[in-house]
Amino acid sequence: RSPSSLSASGSSLWVLDAAAGNLDEYERGPSLKLSRRHPIDGFPATIAAVEGEDVWAVDALSRTLKRYRLQEGGKLVETGSWALEGRLPKRGPAAGLVADETDLWLLTRKPATIHRIRKSAL
Repeated sequence: RSPSSLSASGSSLWVLDAAAGNLDEYERGPSLKLSRRHPIDGFPATIAAVEGEDVWAVDALSRTLKRYRLQEGGKLVETGSWALEGRLPKRGPAAGLVADETDLWLLTRKPATIHRIRKSAL
């Protein structure tokens, strides 16, 4: 296992393990319980943030922000893609991504910067 990001949405914690090809959903409680494993074959993200049924992801290779929708049965379907040119440093990778009701917050390394991306502008 090689988890690369952690996200929280509602009563769930989400762990992206791109190397294993899984987006794991855990139920919060007295102890964490794996409630669902979402296969992510072809999901190119290095980090992801979950907000309701939307999964926001950064594809480090193509330097894009992608939005996926969780379908019934756990399948992820891409619903949008936007270039991150000007937001990602040429050599520094994306280090974190958080989604709230109106914005996405992207943390980059080298230089360490927090970028605000308004969802309404996408």
